[in-house]
Amino acid sequence: MPSTPLIPIKDRQLQIGTLNNLFSNDIAITPICVNATVTVGDESADVRQITVQLLDSNGAVLDYAEVVEVLLFTTQAATAFASVGGSTGIAIGATGSLLTVLAKRNFLLITTIAGLAQLTYTDTGTEACAIGIRLATGRIIMGSQLLTNA
Repeated sequence: MPSTPLIPIKDRQLQIGTLNNLFSNDIAITPICVNATVTVGDESADVRQITVQLLDSNGAVLDYAEVVEVLLFTTQAATAFASVGGSTGIAIGATGSLLTVLAKRNFLLITTIAGLAQLTYTDTGTEACAIGIRLATGRIIMGSQLLTNA
């Protein structure tokens, strides 16, 4: 909820919430989820575990489920999309829900009510690949390391 005094701007009442998001007439108009950690585990038998934790502007974990986009790129610079996306690619792990938009390269992800999702990446080949999570703000958070398997 808003925590600052009202600031009138062109017949609107704007406030900054406790999580640094904007409110207009008591309606949130900017997202609470503005950051994430994307931890990519080491390869084990052609599989990597990926943990996505969504965060607010104070660095606290979310206390609600959020939808984000999962993208696979050729590098962590995110300048080109992956051409294949692994032999099996991304799959949902123990938490969250995953919907494929474009096979092996683009997904919609719903986290748990704690802003958490666990994924797996499987590739029996050696494609250079990096995972990015696009937040509602448009910001892309890249994984902690490449998904490329040996």
